[in-house]
Amino acid sequence: MLAIFYFLPPHESMPKAKEAALKAVNADEALGEAHLALASIRFYYDWDWAGAEREYKRAIELSPGDARTRWFYGSYLVVQGRLEESLQEMKQAEASDPLSAVTLLKAGFPSYIGRQYQRAIEKFQESIELDPNLWPSHWWLGQGYVASSQFDEAVRAFEKTMAITGRTPLILAELGRAHARRGNRGEARRLLQEAERRLKHSDEFVSSMEMAFVYADLGETERAFELLEKGYRDRQCGLIWIKVWPGLDPLRSDPRFTDLLHRMHLD
Repeated sequence: MLAIFYFLPPHESMPKAKEAALKAVNADEALGEAHLALASIRFYYDWDWAGAEREYKRAIELSPGDARTRWFYGSYLVVQGRLEESLQEMKQAEASDPLSAVTLLKAGFPSYIGRQYQRAIEKFQESIELDPNLWPSHWWLGQGYVASSQFDEAVRAFEKTMAITGRTPLILAELGRAHARRGNRGEARRLLQEAERRLKHSDEFVSSMEMAFVYADLGETERAFELLEKGYRDRQCGLIWIKVWPGLDPLRSDPRFTDLLHRMHLD
């Protein structure tokens, strides 16, 4: 989880996690949580899509009522573009744990990736109502607002995210993107420059994929591809979304994008 949520670079945390998960599976093959952990490492870090699905299905077989297993598998299906299957898993997760803010947040993913932005926004808002301090919910809400051209609302959502997380490079860049989309490119440039300075002069870690789609949206294609290649070299967890993420649509016609999908076995 430290790698998935950008608190540590993947190469520092994922190998240790994998070692522990394999030990757990070998110690008790019937432990659903061990298979869930191993599935998520194969998904987010190994990019072993078939191996990840096999482990997720085994985890569900062993723990069919576990909401976390359902929404992790549902997220895997979203990334693969299998949105109807994902929606069913998210519904199962909600039925198992209807008062979980994280479960409601995850339940919005299929709608967001399926370009049903208003439905996604409603789920993200439900998540915030349950836990106003869960910063990813505000971040995803901002994404929904940007995608649906509600730019003033997007700015407010990212500002709320920043109030919780501080001035992290990712949120600065996202806020800059929202300002750019509503026509305030001067403020957007200032925020992006601050984000880049923080990346250079601190040990803060951020997923290059999310930074890349900010630059893609601003038409800075070369910088976007530099960041995507860095994400590929570092095996960053955020890159798993590359096949389906709406923010990368401006790059899809570029041969470099097709090549990256091929190298990740997502074509």
